[in-house]
Amino acid sequence: MKGSKVSRHSAIYIGHVRHHRFEPVVNRFTYGLSMLYLDLDEIDSVFDRNWFWSKSGFNLASFRQEDHLRSLRKDKSQSLKELVRKYLESKGIPCGGPIRLLTQIRYLGFAMNPASFFYCFDDDEGLVAIITQVNNTPWGEEHLYLIDARGCQQRNIGIDNLTKEFHVSPFMPMDMQYSMRYSMPSRKLAVKMINYQSEEKKLDVVLSLSRKNMTTMNLNWLLVTYPMMSIKVFVAIYWQALKLWMKKVPFFSHPAKSKRTENQVIKNKLPVTKAIN
Repeated sequence: MKGSKVSRHSAIYIGHVRHHRFEPVVNRFTYGLSMLYLDLDEIDSVFDRNWFWSKSGFNLASFRQEDHLRSLRKDKSQSLKELVRKYLESKGIPCGGPIRLLTQIRYLGFAMNPASFFYCFDDDEGLVAIITQVNNTPWGEEHLYLIDARGCQQRNIGIDNLTKEFHVSPFMPMDMQYSMRYSMPSRKLAVKMINYQSEEKKLDVVLSLSRKNMTTMNLNWLLVTYPMMSIKVFVAIYWQALKLWMKKVPFFSHPAKSKRTENQVIKNKLPVTKAIN
């Protein structure tokens, strides 16, 4: 299967992520990265005949469904697709079409995945919802932000004034708001998040990616060109945390668990948004 197309809908995305902190000190960095865009109907076949990749177990690179939606999983036998559909149904959002996941995977069994994105479609491939799964380090917790995208015709959708619900960085307080923008996955893919406090911009994060076909050859090329991405992300997170600590940025402890709120649904009522560069 050298160079042959493994998947019709799944893909590789490569590019960079940029962080820009404005307050109380300026801290800006850009890292190259790769992510996989996995159609959940193709998980059983997407890594077929590749010695270095697997959908479970230990390998150079592996995808494990158990790494996602842990807060919803009650039965280990439930598939990830089933979990997503039941979650959307519980929020009043029917989803009869494909579900595709943009995510980091495990390298040598090691997982480090700050954010994953589920793009959920109807039977006509119209987008009905986006689920952003956020994981925090080092606590290993998970939180979901759900945007109801039904009726949105534009290529880029998003939400403003989203209350921060989850402790992620110990160098950011909880009393903040988000604006989020998502482009539709195609030749290019972008996600942008801006953190505000009292209407003042504190941080923006931009993910900018380009699509490559998911073939056996391209998957193995990825192992050479972007080796051990999960370990690279881990090192980058703690290196940037050390820099913030050395700059004497205020430290915010993890809030009490009893004060956390439940996952929320945000109805997308925004007008057409500009393309995210």
